[in-house]
Amino acid sequence: RLTFTGVDTVQGPNYSADRATVEIRRGDTLVTVMTPQKRHFNVPPMTTTETSIHTTGLSDLYLALGEEDKSGAWGLRVYYNPLVPFIWFGAVAMMIGGGLSLADRRLRIGVAARRQVPAGTVAAE
Repeated sequence: RLTFTGVDTVQGPNYSADRATVEIRRGDTLVTVMTPQKRHFNVPPMTTTETSIHTTGLSDLYLALGEEDKSGAWGLRVYYNPLVPFIWFGAVAMMIGGGLSLADRRLRIGVAARRQVPAGTVAAE
Protein backbone atom coordinates (compact mmCIF):
# COMPACT_ATOMS: atom_id res chain seq x y z
CA ARG A 1 0.00 0.00 0.00
CA LEU A 2 1.35 3.41 -0.96
CA THR A 3 0.41 6.44 1.13
CA PHE A 4 1.18 9.90 -0.29
CA THR A 5 1.78 12.11 2.76
CA GLY A 6 2.55 15.40 1.00
CA VAL A 7 5.08 17.61 -0.73
CA ASP A 8 7.52 19.99 0.94
CA THR A 9 10.20 22.33 -0.40
CA VAL A 10 13.86 21.63 0.30
CA GLN A 11 16.95 23.67 -0.52
CA GLY A 12 20.00 22.01 -2.06
CA PRO A 13 23.46 23.46 -2.70
CA ASN A 14 22.51 24.89 -6.11
CA TYR A 15 18.82 24.05 -6.48
CA SER A 16 15.46 24.12 -4.77
CA ALA A 17 13.27 21.04 -4.89
CA ASP A 18 9.73 19.89 -4.33
CA ARG A 19 10.07 16.62 -2.39
CA ALA A 20 7.21 14.17 -2.03
CA THR A 21 7.01 11.73 0.87
CA VAL A 22 5.44 8.34 0.19
CA GLU A 23 5.14 5.56 2.76
CA ILE A 24 5.25 1.99 1.46
CA ARG A 25 3.49 -0.54 3.68
CA ARG A 26 2.85 -4.25 3.53
CA GLY A 27 -0.17 -4.82 5.71
CA ASP A 28 0.42 -2.69 8.81
CA THR A 29 4.22 -2.93 8.58
CA LEU A 30 6.17 0.05 7.23
CA VAL A 31 8.55 -1.22 4.52
CA THR A 32 10.20 2.06 3.52
CA VAL A 33 9.67 5.79 3.02
CA MET A 34 10.44 7.04 -0.50
CA THR A 35 11.13 10.68 -1.42
CA PRO A 36 11.10 11.47 -5.15
CA GLN A 37 11.97 15.08 -6.07
CA LYS A 38 11.38 17.68 -8.74
CA ARG A 39 14.55 19.85 -8.74
CA HIS A 40 14.67 23.41 -10.05
CA PHE A 41 18.15 24.73 -10.96
CA ASN A 42 18.79 28.46 -11.42
CA VAL A 43 21.97 28.38 -13.53
CA PRO A 44 21.27 27.21 -16.17
CA PRO A 45 17.51 27.31 -15.65
CA MET A 46 16.41 23.69 -15.75
CA THR A 47 14.03 21.31 -14.00
CA THR A 48 14.87 17.64 -13.44
CA THR A 49 13.03 14.73 -11.90
CA GLU A 50 14.86 12.65 -9.30
CA THR A 51 13.35 9.19 -9.08
CA SER A 52 13.18 7.30 -5.81
CA ILE A 53 14.01 3.58 -6.15
CA HIS A 54 13.35 0.76 -3.69
CA THR A 55 14.87 -2.55 -4.68
CA THR A 56 14.49 -6.02 -3.26
CA GLY A 57 16.08 -9.24 -4.43
CA LEU A 58 13.20 -9.86 -6.84
CA SER A 59 11.84 -6.50 -7.98
CA ASP A 60 12.25 -2.72 -8.16
CA LEU A 61 9.73 -0.02 -7.27
CA TYR A 62 10.26 3.39 -8.92
CA LEU A 63 8.45 6.59 -7.90
CA ALA A 64 8.66 9.81 -9.94
CA LEU A 65 7.05 13.08 -8.91
CA GLY A 66 5.05 14.68 -11.71
CA GLU A 67 3.69 18.19 -12.07
CA GLU A 68 1.40 20.12 -9.77
CA ASP A 69 -1.93 21.03 -11.36
CA LYS A 70 -3.99 24.19 -10.84
CA SER A 71 -5.93 22.70 -7.94
CA GLY A 72 -2.73 21.90 -5.99
CA ALA A 73 -2.82 18.15 -6.64
CA TRP A 74 0.42 16.40 -7.60
CA GLY A 75 0.95 13.68 -10.16
CA LEU A 76 2.92 10.64 -9.02
CA ARG A 77 4.13 7.95 -11.42
CA VAL A 78 4.61 4.50 -9.91
CA TYR A 79 6.47 1.76 -11.78
CA TYR A 80 6.73 -1.79 -10.45
CA ASN A 81 9.33 -3.82 -12.34
CA PRO A 82 9.64 -7.46 -11.29
CA LEU A 83 12.85 -9.44 -11.89
CA VAL A 84 14.97 -6.36 -12.79
CA PRO A 85 17.76 -7.28 -10.32
CA PHE A 86 18.34 -10.48 -12.33
CA ILE A 87 19.82 -8.30 -15.11
CA TRP A 88 22.79 -7.73 -12.78
CA PHE A 89 23.05 -11.45 -12.02
CA GLY A 90 23.18 -12.11 -15.78
CA ALA A 91 26.00 -9.60 -16.22
CA VAL A 92 27.99 -11.27 -13.42
CA ALA A 93 27.42 -14.70 -15.00
CA MET A 94 28.70 -13.40 -18.37
CA MET A 95 31.76 -11.93 -16.66
CA ILE A 96 32.55 -15.25 -14.99
CA GLY A 97 32.07 -17.09 -18.28
CA GLY A 98 34.39 -14.65 -20.06
CA GLY A 99 37.02 -15.14 -17.38
CA LEU A 100 36.79 -18.92 -17.72
CA SER A 101 37.11 -18.70 -21.49
CA LEU A 102 40.35 -16.78 -21.10
CA ALA A 103 41.80 -19.25 -18.59
CA ASP A 104 44.70 -21.47 -19.61
CA ARG A 105 43.55 -24.67 -21.37
CA ARG A 106 45.81 -26.80 -19.17
CA LEU A 107 43.93 -25.66 -16.08
CA ARG A 108 40.51 -26.78 -17.33
CA ILE A 109 39.07 -29.96 -15.86
CA GLY A 110 38.04 -32.70 -18.27
CA VAL A 111 39.91 -31.39 -21.32
CA ALA A 112 42.41 -33.80 -22.85
CA ALA A 113 45.99 -32.55 -22.96
CA ARG A 114 47.48 -31.88 -26.39
CA ARG A 115 49.86 -34.53 -27.65
CA GLN A 116 53.38 -33.42 -28.33
CA VAL A 117 54.59 -34.27 -31.84
CA PRO A 118 58.20 -35.47 -31.88
CA ALA A 119 60.61 -33.19 -33.71
CA GLY A 120 61.16 -34.05 -37.37
CA THR A 121 57.74 -35.68 -37.91
CA VAL A 122 54.67 -34.29 -39.59
CA ALA A 123 51.38 -34.37 -37.70
CA ALA A 124 48.52 -36.03 -39.55
CA GLU A 125 45.31 -34.08 -39.76
